[in-house]
Amino acid sequence: MGDIVSQDRAYTIEVLHALIKSYEKDWERSGYNIALNTICSCMFLLVSCLGGMRGFEVMWTDLAALRYDLNYCEEVSDFTAVSWPVVGRFKAHNGLLGCYMIPIAGLTNSGIEFFKWTQRFVGRLAMDGHCD
Repeated sequence: MGDIVSQDRAYTIEVLHALIKSYEKDWERSGYNIALNTICSCMFLLVSCLGGMRGFEVMWTDLAALRYDLNYCEEVSDFTAVSWPVVGRFKAHNGLLGCYMIPIAGLTNSGIEFFKWTQRFVGRLAMDGHCD
């Protein structure tokens, strides 16, 4: 227990798919009325696993930059990836503050529809007035 501390290796793909299936059922029942903590939990799981981030890095998401990138991708009909923006100080960059764009496939080889979940996430946050 606790031997694996990196989210992208802590779950088997089968477990990840089972969790997403559960979130998908919640979405089918509620749509954009899905509980905010449910969609946030889903995105935390997806971003930490698919983006290879540790938990605290997911929390550094720049929502305004994410909305901007998502809107641009939708305008040009490019659903191949999401550039997930994180703002923070990273050791690899000598601790300098910066905004880093983490590319995550819009549709993974295993069938995870990350672009669709990102659209849902941003839309649901906007319903509660969270745009920046």
